[in-house]
Amino acid sequence: MAFCSGLRVQEIANLKIKDLNLEFDDPYIFVRRGKGEIERSIYFPELVKSLKGFIMEKRSWGQHIDPEAPILFGRSGKRLLQRH
Repeated sequence: MAFCSGLRVQEIANLKIKDLNLEFDDPYIFVRRGKGEIERSIYFPELVKSLKGFIMEKRSWGQHIDPEAPILFGRSGKRLLQRH
């Protein structure tokens, strides 16, 4: 994800399900960062199929996939931190 999108580690760690638009005609990641909550959209058509599959896997693992749920979890089962 980092390689294809150009996202920083902390930006990836902060991503939530609601930040992904996985529609094939307009796929993007919505990113918020920094003190001023700077917002930007990253377009990534080549990752749509992979991310959709990953979300389906999360569901089969019993992980939350509601809009506020983090995309990636750390070792403790909580939100991923940059040092993980």
